[in-house]
This record gives sequence, C-alpha cells and structure tokens, in this order.
Amino acid sequence: MRNRIACRHLKPVGCVAGPPARAVHYHGGVKALAFSLLVLAACGRDYGQIDKFIGAACTRDADCDDRCYVNSNTFPGGFCSVACSSNNDCPGDAVCVDKAGGVCLFLCTELNCNDLGPGWQCRDEDTLGGSGKFNVCIGD
Repeated sequence: MRNRIACRHLKPVGCVAGPPARAVHYHGGVKALAFSLLVLAACGRDYGQIDKFIGAACTRDADCDDRCYVNSNTFPGGFCSVACSSNNDCPGDAVCVDKAGGVCLFLCTELNCNDLGPGWQCRDEDTLGGSGKFNVCIGD
C-alpha cells in the first residue's frame, strides 16, 4: 500500500502531478483537473500530523497505510510509519533513523512527542546512511 497515492510519502518538493491531460471535450477536462487536484492534495500532508501513514498507534500492519513497527522499547504502543533508506523517503516532518532497518520518525521540532502516548520522548538518533544525528520522537 506504500504507493497507493504516488507522492504521499515524498517530501513536498517531490510532489508533482505530472503533465496535464489534454481535454478532448469539456467533461474530460473536468475529470483530469479533479484527478490532478486529488493527487496534489495527497502531497500536502500537514507537518506534525499523526495518522495511519506515520505516527498512529498500532498492533499490526493492517492498522497502518504501510507498516506497523512493534517494539515496546523503541516504539511504545506500536508506531505506523514507512521503511526508508534516506531522509528523502520520509515526509518533511520526519527523518530516516537507523532503527528497524531504517524507519521514518518525527522530528521533535515538528511534533510534541507526548502526543504519541506514554513512553515517547525526544532523543538524538543516528540517521540511516550516516548523515548525522537528529532529535526525534522515540521510545524510552
């Protein structure tokens, strides 16, 4: 389900609806415009938003848009997120942290970690690929 909407998981600069469809007649043009607006709206995820894409509590993958990370120490209560290999794979309010093979976690500057539930806190963690440390929401 990761690519359900083509650019939902990309940072906002990566969201492009693509070339406009040629309208043969009025109704076709309206449909193309409506589709383009839908794709662009999916790219405009609010920063610090807890949802089934990233941040919601979970117990199994079916609870999330992509994957449920369950480790009581690292992800208290379960954590919906996406696997990543670089920060470009994460939404703009998250970075790719070197946990669980690479997982997008919220930056503390974008979200109050307490909003994720008990056991969550801000800590400096290494990013995957060694691009430095970032202050992210993670378990105790």
